[in-house]
Amino acid sequence: MKDFGEEKARSRNGGRLASCMGGVFLFLATLVVCNYLLDLFGPSLHPPAFAQKLKHIEESEVAYDVVFIGSSYVYRQLNPDVFDEEMAKQGYDLRSYNMGFPGLVFHEMDQLLDDLLAIDSNQLRWILVDAANMDVNRKRQNRLTSRAIWGATPGHTWSYCRGILASSDPWPQKLGILLNQTVSACARSLHIGTGQGLINQTMSSGEMGGALDSTEVLQRGFFSLDQSRDKNDLIQIRRRNAFLRAASKWPRRVERFRQQAPDSTELSKEYLRAAYSHQVQKIHNHGVAAIYVLSPCLHPHFRIEDLAKEGVIPKLFAYNLPEDFPELYAANMRSNFNHLTEEGADLYTRQVARDFSAYLKEIQ
Repeated sequence: MKDFGEEKARSRNGGRLASCMGGVFLFLATLVVCNYLLDLFGPSLHPPAFAQKLKHIEESEVAYDVVFIGSSYVYRQLNPDVFDEEMAKQGYDLRSYNMGFPGLVFHEMDQLLDDLLAIDSNQLRWILVDAANMDVNRKRQNRLTSRAIWGATPGHTWSYCRGILASSDPWPQKLGILLNQTVSACARSLHIGTGQGLINQTMSSGEMGGALDSTEVLQRGFFSLDQSRDKNDLIQIRRRNAFLRAASKWPRRVERFRQQAPDSTELSKEYLRAAYSHQVQKIHNHGVAAIYVLSPCLHPHFRIEDLAKEGVIPKLFAYNLPEDFPELYAANMRSNFNHLTEEGADLYTRQVARDFSAYLKEIQ
């Protein structure tokens, strides 16, 4: 009788466990199906400015041949109108567009490339990619922004976490960054943050600034820091004023850079090689050529240059050494320590166009 009672209790417990496991499985299956339907029919996870530029390229009557993509080093400094004009002088009839965004880091850029290359109407032939911002430091205040959530796909989360583990940061900092990225990934899996205004739309390390409210800016994708000051962008005004106060020290800073330029990339070369190889192959698989650009700022990336010498990066335009391009490092061409004025951006864009023209002649 006792054995029969114990067997009955075990049977009852086993049934509860099976029921519990069934409930968990049903919950997960429902979650997957709901998220799939939300991805199909729900509001876009893209931050509004990202969605605006992608929609512009998709619906534009202009067939863009060249797209610039990257952080503010692209957004603030590569002017498509100037580029197209200079290319015409070199004998090439091309149309370009600026797909830059403030604070855009490698993993966001990689996902933006996925979205850009997926546009059916694309006639892209070349993408000029910012090679300067391989940041993997997801700050706590950013983890529930729409940009962080949008970028936290399973594939990019895995790559991002590998980058964190491959960095030289101390373990307590690594674990904190991993936690922040995990929170972003969970928010994406639950479809939190979709729609306008439900969650902060910007990154504190790279504000969008509302520039895309301007139709003129959206048509080019370019927005110089001089325009920011015209728009009363207080952050950029403070940065400009700080630079002007320290302008007398700028030549000495450039000279120190010449004498001793440490590599600012803390990631291992093995990780960089794998990340860039994957990105280059993805671009080439769509029949588009990838050209990487190191902008004129005091952030040396010798490992990136090594990857170009190895052939991992197929073509690199490097403007990060003051002795090679002294005119871009003149104090009167700088808006702040890392960015150019609009006049400096025009000068820089023309240099990129001339180098791009030489590249086209070389491959032809």
